[in-house]
Amino acid sequence: GVELHKNSAAQGGDLFLALDAQGRAGHSGRNPLVRVASEIDLEDLKRVFPGAVTEETVARFDPASESVKGVKRTLYQDLQLREAPSAAVSAESIHQALMAAAAGSFKRVFAPDAPARSLIDRLRFAHWALPEMPWPDVSEGGLFELLRSASFNARSFDDLRALDWRGILEGTLTYRLRSTLDAEAPERLQVPSGRHLPLDYSAAKAPGGSVVLAVRLQEMFGCPRTPRIAGQRVAVLLHLLAPSGRPAQVTTDLENFWSSTYAEVRKELAGRYPKHPWPEDPRSAQPTARAKPRKKK
Repeated sequence: GVELHKNSAAQGGDLFLALDAQGRAGHSGRNPLVRVASEIDLEDLKRVFPGAVTEETVARFDPASESVKGVKRTLYQDLQLREAPSAAVSAESIHQALMAAAAGSFKRVFAPDAPARSLIDRLRFAHWALPEMPWPDVSEGGLFELLRSASFNARSFDDLRALDWRGILEGTLTYRLRSTLDAEAPERLQVPSGRHLPLDYSAAKAPGGSVVLAVRLQEMFGCPRTPRIAGQRVAVLLHLLAPSGRPAQVTTDLENFWSSTYAEVRKELAGRYPKHPWPEDPRSAQPTARAKPRKKK
């Protein structure tokens, strides 16, 4: 660029023709100064260079509003002279511009709610635990391709953040895949007390990761072995909770816990929580989610 001298008569025009441009001694980094210039207008350019002045309507991503807008641009060769808002831009152009912006900002536009995030965790677990099934790709690259296909009418990052990711992902599952997922990587697991408790797959995204079931210790009475999922391939990591809600034991080997460590846990917690049952033989005891009933006077 150049800088027009403040006293130039061409200061009032949108365009000027620089007839000289002088460097500035001792002012490195500053634009050359134009002292002699002639004001011109757009019609002059069109008349003298009819093929060099063009107009185009494009979709452009605006970082300030995080949205795509249509603009009409007037160009002299590759120099933009004017720009104005325009509605005459195709939906496909808008979508392409939005996806180009989102490609470098995926974490800013990917905003699944808790149910959708849980489904993603279950699918990632299923990928390594049940690799024989054709699960949808839920890597970042795979999720971006799903975002691309599900967002044709979107115009902004806010529109992308509002996508129904659970619905999108469920739409990729065949009946067979959905049935297998519900059976082998269920959202909830029924425990001996009869309650259905949520499984946490957030730490099971890679091979060897743990699927966690947090359950009150008394609710597992009568259960001889650790529950298993994924076609019996994966043992659930049990967080056996004391009445305080804190884990009294963390194990994938319930059978060993009953026969060894349980006696120590019972001795420690029975005095602290006398209102809760602490049978000597938990394998034959009745599971319960409640404390002992109060004695009638």
